[in-house]
Amino acid sequence: MINNMLLIDDDEVDQLSYRRTLARSALIGGYLGFRCPGRALDHLRDPNTPNPDVILLDVNMPRMSGLEFLDTATLELGPEFVGAIYIMLTLPLDTELHDRIAAFDTVKAFLPKPLTPDHLQEIASAALPHRAA
Repeated sequence: MINNMLLIDDDEVDQLSYRRTLARSALIGGYLGFRCPGRALDHLRDPNTPNPDVILLDVNMPRMSGLEFLDTATLELGPEFVGAIYIMLTLPLDTELHDRIAAFDTVKAFLPKPLTPDHLQEIASAALPHRAA
């Protein structure tokens, strides 16, 4: 089970869809959703905030992209600020952007939207070895 997940996606409809999928799953203990990556960073900067097990991150967002979020969070908080990041995509990325995002050790997979129960099973299965370490 994943106890602490963050959802970072500027699309309100996607956020609602994620929440419904997560609520129906017995694999996720708790989650917080952010439509603004800057607010998610503020949350993570709080020393009383536990590091999330998983972040679901949209790439294409206004004001701060998913790549900018990864750059900033890794620079300020270190690469261990999260157990794993799963990038949610609506459209394919160009090769350069895909490679830049994939270069982060914390990025584990690129998943197509919408989030499905199968995605959650994949995430939970992959998170088990990390949590046991």
